[in-house]
Amino acid sequence: MQEICKEAKEEASNEESIARIDQMWKNTSFDVVVYKKGNDVRGYSIKTPEEIRLQLEDNIMNLQVVGNSKYSRSVKPKVNMWEADLNLISECIDCWMLV
Repeated sequence: MQEICKEAKEEASNEESIARIDQMWKNTSFDVVVYKKGNDVRGYSIKTPEEIRLQLEDNIMNLQVVGNSKYSRSVKPKVNMWEADLNLISECIDCWMLV
């Protein structure tokens, strides 16, 4: 009985972690600023996304913890999806910063 309760509690905790990550990214946006050369507007660029990078690192670590849990079976597809999405976001930021 205790093992069943422990497993249910851990699965619920994993679900909550995924839900927090999902909610965080629904409310995350990049700041866009005007790019000027002299007085001429040349376009737009994203502001240095340091906060977003920190958020990415934190979320990726949390996903690794959840994914490595022996109680992650029920959320494994969500963990895999979020890991792929967050790694793609990280790669895009790296490319944007190079440009």
